[in-house]
Amino acid sequence: AGEEVYTASILFFTCLGMGHRAHAVFDMALEDGIRPNSRMYNFLLGAYANEGKWTMTCQLWTQMVRNDILPTPHSFNILLRAQQKSGNKLEVFELMHLMSDIMKPNSMTR
Repeated sequence: AGEEVYTASILFFTCLGMGHRAHAVFDMALEDGIRPNSRMYNFLLGAYANEGKWTMTCQLWTQMVRNDILPTPHSFNILLRAQQKSGNKLEVFELMHLMSDIMKPNSMTR
């Protein structure tokens, strides 16, 4: 299967609230030699964030950055939303600072 099939499958399971199944598809893609893209990561980040799994969200974020996948504005939005739900406002400000270091404002973020 190609990247598009894996990405669509990850989104499918994410929409069903089945982050663990989405992650299994993600792992299958890796085993098949598919290089994950920011959309795959964003779907998984969103799944874990929606499920309130902050630790998994952070682990996946770290993996994404280590694999040289540049976070998108959507990636940061997911992470900020998840962190806000966890209630640690200090980390929210730290994430906003990190975002400003990595990304420059564009017409959508100004």
